[in-house]
Amino acid sequence: MEVVVTDTAGNISEPAMVKIMVTDVNENPLPEPVTPPKTKKSSGSFGWLALLAAPLAFIRRRKVK
Repeated sequence: MEVVVTDTAGNISEPAMVKIMVTDVNENPLPEPVTPPKTKKSSGSFGWLALLAAPLAFIRRRKVK
């Protein structure tokens, strides 16, 4: 870019070449996303025990008659 300066009396300076370089600097970087640890969503042994015990409880009620 070429620049000239004019003062209040109207005098004009010699032209000067100016080079402007712009560097993109991220001053506020985003924090790294935090992923929660994976948890196993299962009922485990208790779920299987409930499934196996349900028919036994039904049969036991019918025999009481």
